[in-house]
Amino acid sequence: MHLNHTHLVNKGQTHLLPKSQIQEAELTFDPSVRQAAPLVAQLNDDRSLCTMLSLFIPQLRLEEQAIKLQYNEGGGGCFPMHFDSDEQLDMRRVTAIFYLNENWKPGHGGQLRLYPFPAPPVDIPPVADRLVLFSTTRMLHRVLPSTVPRSCFTIWLSQARTHAGPAAAATAAPAPATGQPGNDMWRFLMQPAVRQHVCKLAYEGEWSRSLRESHPSSSDTDTALLKHHEEVATICKALSSCQPALRLLLDAAATVQQAAAADTTAQGVGNSHVIVDEGSGVVQGGSPVTKQQLEQAYDVLRQIAGHVRWF
Repeated sequence: MHLNHTHLVNKGQTHLLPKSQIQEAELTFDPSVRQAAPLVAQLNDDRSLCTMLSLFIPQLRLEEQAIKLQYNEGGGGCFPMHFDSDEQLDMRRVTAIFYLNENWKPGHGGQLRLYPFPAPPVDIPPVADRLVLFSTTRMLHRVLPSTVPRSCFTIWLSQARTHAGPAAAATAAPAPATGQPGNDMWRFLMQPAVRQHVCKLAYEGEWSRSLRESHPSSSDTDTALLKHHEEVATICKALSSCQPALRLLLDAAATVQQAAAADTTAQGVGNSHVIVDEGSGVVQGGSPVTKQQLEQAYDVLRQIAGHVRWF
């Protein structure tokens, strides 16, 4: 196995940032790995998952797959927030993660955190025999720091380039002339090419923290953090014409996330008077979200959610 890296592209140059404590091996491209893991190699040759998903999500037409084995040494090993791929980069469309961690406990960490924005984040325990599937190009996610060794393998399911449909469009439709809330604006903000950038605005603080947690201190890590903040500034400028709809969306999403975090914290420590800083995601003392605020936020998000397309 070899150390996993984040690929940072800056000014035309690619820098590799090692992820602390994360080891991996590509079964599909390395014959020695296939030899060392014959059961997983057999699974890689089985196309049942491709076939069944193609039946239930016919627009995908999945035909190929590749498997990567992963070992987290513990001691805080984790992944930063990211999308697994981009629709212009390759034809991967579904990510399937199978966990191998028996006797896992919540204190061990290492949960998979999904961000089905504009819905609040969801944490999934990496317990043995659990299979998690999500959109490779449209589901923002990360792995939380793990205090103990953690194992899994990932199957990436791809469609042939000849079957790529409208989802592979390279450019986003233009923004409506007015920045006011409404179906046209929600449709614009939730199209895949724009929604990725809105996610970065919504989770700016947590995204930055995930980069620091996942990589050792170095000049390249500092460069990655600087690039992240520069991208956020660029996105803010590019979407400036979408105010106040964008502000309404981000506030509604933050309100629902505050309420969800407050409920979780109250169950754990018996205190319902907590809020979450929308930039950092840190639970702090403060006033709880009111029922009216929550209902208004849900009403906004229900209007928006219908415009999200996962595949």
